[in-house]
Amino acid sequence: MNQVHKEIENKNNQAVKAGNVNVANALKQKEEKVKPSKPSPKETAAMDKPKRRTENKRQTGTRYEEAAAAYLAEKGYTILARNYRNRCGEIDLIAEKEAVLVFLEIKFRASDSRGDPLEAVDVRKQRRICKAAIYYYAQMGYTQDVPCRFDVIGIYGDGAVRHIEGAFDFQY
Repeated sequence: MNQVHKEIENKNNQAVKAGNVNVANALKQKEEKVKPSKPSPKETAAMDKPKRRTENKRQTGTRYEEAAAAYLAEKGYTILARNYRNRCGEIDLIAEKEAVLVFLEIKFRASDSRGDPLEAVDVRKQRRICKAAIYYYAQMGYTQDVPCRFDVIGIYGDGAVRHIEGAFDFQY
């Protein structure tokens, strides 16, 4: 029973209890005139369409971070951590190659309508990654003698991968 029918029934019951039969009869006639509306052609078409399953942003990010990790492994990198988080921020991948720690930000864009994925790593994001890297050094017991660099990997909708080594310098 929809909301309109409930309201009419409530008013009808109140009118009968109050002894006003004329109001009760008028409400009953009004209820008979109220018919459930049929969905519009647009609503019917929307109901007939199959529901598409889509990934949420986290699932999409994870999928492309996995692809980037595989790419790096092929290039001789050892993956040390994925989605490293601390109170300062998150680092998508932490890898090592030739005794250099590499902190990587992975960006994906299905199309260029929102810009190049590499452009998405702005100064604010760079600072956040650098601060998270400091905590990683401390947590893992690395000293300042261990060199590091900050890379960005852009993954494009056509499957192309662009890896910028040393994309930005340490910023605090």
